[in-house]
Amino acid sequence: MLPVTTGFAQNSSLPRVSFRPPEALSVSASQSNAHLSASAVSNTVFDTSGCLHLTWWSGAETVTPATPSSVYHCAWSREKGWSDEHLIAGFPATLGARQPSLSALDGGRVWIAWHDHRHCTASGNYIDNTELYGTVTDVDGVKIIDQRRLTQTVAEHKGDNAYCPKVLFRAPDTVYINWYDFHYNGWVSDIFLAKVNANNPLTPLDMASARLTNATTHAGKAYVQCDFSLMADGGVACVWGTGTTWMTDLMFMEVTPSGVVSRTSVVASSDVSYYDPACIRVSPTTGMSVVLWPSQEQEASQMRVACKPTASETFTMSTLDAREGVTQRRVDAEFDSAGRLHIVWADDRNGDSQIWYVCMNCETGEKSQPLCVSGDGAWVAATLALDEVGLPYIVAQTENDSLSLIAPEKAGVSDWFAY
Repeated sequence: MLPVTTGFAQNSSLPRVSFRPPEALSVSASQSNAHLSASAVSNTVFDTSGCLHLTWWSGAETVTPATPSSVYHCAWSREKGWSDEHLIAGFPATLGARQPSLSALDGGRVWIAWHDHRHCTASGNYIDNTELYGTVTDVDGVKIIDQRRLTQTVAEHKGDNAYCPKVLFRAPDTVYINWYDFHYNGWVSDIFLAKVNANNPLTPLDMASARLTNATTHAGKAYVQCDFSLMADGGVACVWGTGTTWMTDLMFMEVTPSGVVSRTSVVASSDVSYYDPACIRVSPTTGMSVVLWPSQEQEASQMRVACKPTASETFTMSTLDAREGVTQRRVDAEFDSAGRLHIVWADDRNGDSQIWYVCMNCETGEKSQPLCVSGDGAWVAATLALDEVGLPYIVAQTENDSLSLIAPEKAGVSDWFAY
């Protein structure tokens, strides 16, 4: 496969990007069953030194003593390539860890959170007491703060489960954690958001103060698969779905810097799937909130984009790349410092599932020509991170549960100074 390049008109404000062919990660046996997180969290991030960090989990569809799971971390640099993999949590020490998220701190450190099955029981099918855990590690896998339990079970009901955390760092010392949890109701989950000091010993989270929604007002619907983004004023924008099935409502919320919910609305009715959740990103230049998700309106899901300027009360909808009969799924996106949104997703337009990329100016609606960056094969998911000059690095997962790096063409030592 030759490098592929995005194409634009000469006067386009969007960058021209060339990608190298996928390069399989050369880490150990965990790669034979590697998964990116199911919720719309980025599994990759660049630290301030220009090192790319990756986290993933390895395991079977369910967690049992016979099929345990683990969370891993490794790092990549232009000079050294990939590091060895580092076991963060899970087998053989504990029953199972999965669905990790990470965010870069200063000094080359990353904060990693995941949900953990170590407190579950056989009578509850090993899903009756999942809890959030977190750790701080460096590029070499040295745990600066060893893994600590973040959520604590105090509910009387079984099924007090915390799921799918996402973490984001805001300088100088705050880490935000967003997740959904059945803490107050074994059947109807709530959305939670907590702030902790990035340098503290990961003390247990206060569930009451972190609770954004109240299960008694959901009409029996579980609030699940959340994602969030930081706003320039210190607030947070958050999205989630309203059930563990297909065709649920897509909800939106804004939270002030002091933790007060200032806005809640429905972005789209009966249009998002529990199995393929939405992501939200807030522009660092304009404050525009952008939500992306595979729409469930048609049998073949199409990627939707909903944009809400800061001063607006409503979202404007569009389709990212309309293709009749094509199924699009597993979206991830990041804004660069110029306010352009880089987007990746899986797409079956050419028969096999592939990874596609587009760059979008959300203010004007201008988009680059959609680009297949993976080549032929069976690719099911991707995550991306932007380096210090805004170039996208993509890690993609195959149908056989292995991972590959799809790097921009100018990503090596020899041509780094050509930027």
